[in-house]
Formats: sequence, C-alpha cells, structure tokens
Amino acid sequence: MNRLTLNLPDGLLETVMELAGASGKTETVVAALRAYETALRLKRLQSLRGQARLLEPAPREEAT
Repeated sequence: MNRLTLNLPDGLLETVMELAGASGKTETVVAALRAYETALRLKRLQSLRGQARLLEPAPREEAT
C-alpha cells in the first residue's frame, strides 16, 4: 500500500462520497479509480471493434 498526498478541488471528494454512499475517503478514491480503470478498458476495447481478423473455420468433413 502506498501513501499519497492529493490536492483535490474543494468539495469534490465530499460530493463523491455522498453520492456513492461511501464511509471513508480511501474507499471513495479506490472506488473512483476502479471505475475510471473500467471505463478506460472499455473505451480501449471499443476502439478495437471491427479491427480483428478472424480465421474462417476449417470445412467439416461429412460423415459417411
């Protein structure tokens, strides 16, 4: 675990804590970072849409 000093805009952390129903500052920051990470990963995946080249399946042999 790393210690970190942040300078946040006035009221931002308190507003997010209230909206999230979080009980502590650390919980709020961790939840916000996880949500941001998820959004970034989703954006990255969406940017890859239509860029994958899939191989066609091999033709099936008919059973005799």
